[in-house]
Amino acid sequence: MTEKVCCLCNGPIDPHTTPEGEVYWTHGHNALPVKDGRCCTQCNGTKVLPVRLGLSDDGLCRMFSNKERTL
Repeated sequence: MTEKVCCLCNGPIDPHTTPEGEVYWTHGHNALPVKDGRCCTQCNGTKVLPVRLGLSDDGLCRMFSNKERTL
């Protein structure tokens, strides 16, 4: 099997396994909106998800800083 490479860090994409150790997914995570490609679990958690959730560099959610937003 060819090792898949993360489009963000160029590291290996880790396979996802069941608690018993059986591999069930080897294609990583969708890296959009950061980059069009597949990423590793580490980059998904530290780079992709924060962007998707609207987190700024200082960790504050942008939606709470927008005074015009109504819920």
